[in-house]
Amino acid sequence: LNTVRAAGAKLLLAQSELLTGGGLLGRRNLELADRHFDVLKSTNPREAIERLKHVYDRMLSVFARPGGLWGFNAFDADPFTEDAGAFTFWGGFDRQGQFSGWQRLDAIYICEFYRTANPDYRIFSIVHELAHFVGPGTGNLIDDHGFGRSVSPVVKNLPPALKQRNAQSFANFAFEAQTGREGQGLP
Repeated sequence: LNTVRAAGAKLLLAQSELLTGGGLLGRRNLELADRHFDVLKSTNPREAIERLKHVYDRMLSVFARPGGLWGFNAFDADPFTEDAGAFTFWGGFDRQGQFSGWQRLDAIYICEFYRTANPDYRIFSIVHELAHFVGPGTGNLIDDHGFGRSVSPVVKNLPPALKQRNAQSFANFAFEAQTGREGQGLP
C-alpha cells in the first residue's frame, strides 16, 4: 500500500515539475517517471503522467475498503500454482462477480511461492499484478511487454506507449519511488 502511495505522490510531483520546469526542487521526480515510462518522449507528457497516475489511484482504491469485494477480499489464495508469486486477470477490477471456472476474475491470486519470497519480490509481485488488475480488460491492456529492471534492454527499449502499459514498469517505478533504489524486479 505504501509503495503505491509513494508512486502516486512521485507522479504528482513529476506533473508539477513538468508544468513549472522544475523550479527550486529540480526535476528529479520527472526524471524518475521518465526513466520508467519515457513520459517526455510521449506525444503529450502531461496526459501520459495523468494516465499513469490514474492507474496508481485505481490501485489505491483496491485497498480503500477494509472488506467486501475490495480490501483484503480482492486477494485470494491459489494453492495450485507453484512457480509464480501471484497472478490475476486483465481488468479484474471491473469484472465484479465474474468467474472463469472456479477462479474469480475479480481477484488477485497469491501463490505458494509468494509466502517464501523475499520482501522485494513480494512488493514487485503485488504492484505488477495490481497493474494488470486495474488496467483495462480489453484493448490497450497493461500487459507483460518486458520483464526486468528499467535498464534491462528488453524494458529500456520498449517504445513509450508500451512502457506505459507494461506491468513491470509500474512495479519498477513504484519500488524506486518508495525505496529510492531500483530493485531486482521479477525474474
